[in-house]
Amino acid sequence: MKTQNLSDRLAVWPLATGMLVLAWVFFVMSWPVAAYAFSLLCPFWAVPFGIFVAIVLICALWSLVASVRHKRWRSALSVLTFPVCLALCLPTAAWADRISNEIHFVLKKNEYLKEAQSTVWQQRNVLPSFDWGGNPMIGFKRLLVFDQSDEILLPADKRSPAWNERAEPILDGAPLNVVQLLGGHFYVVDK
Repeated sequence: MKTQNLSDRLAVWPLATGMLVLAWVFFVMSWPVAAYAFSLLCPFWAVPFGIFVAIVLICALWSLVASVRHKRWRSALSVLTFPVCLALCLPTAAWADRISNEIHFVLKKNEYLKEAQSTVWQQRNVLPSFDWGGNPMIGFKRLLVFDQSDEILLPADKRSPAWNERAEPILDGAPLNVVQLLGGHFYVVDK
């Protein structure tokens, strides 16, 4: 009968550390926290975070090599959870941004709709837009724009002159980047 290597057990630290890194990236990249944390506090968290991730990756690699060398397959497999969690960070950050935009919109949809359909916007002859923050340090401003004609989705050369005239006060000559369609003719836009 073959004896099982008693030291071959699942390591908990790679999964726990990976989940911690994933949670941190989700927190930093969720909107509107990213506008402040990413830009203003970047020197205080980005470098230490990068060093921490590098050290943990080195430890994971060392542990993986040692586990394979001693034929501790469970241990080797569990060490791979950290790089997997690390690989999930960027998709999670993008997901956090989209979900936080949707939650923000759903919570205040009626207010935005009421304001967008008010006569104030028609009198001023501009597209209804609402400031959703942004990050001047990396050069963008985020807006929620109400466009009943949906011309905002068209390429710039296909938009009507009337639409361009209504959009000019919010564009200020800057190009629009439609980030997300929220429904009901509302768009999250970076400029």
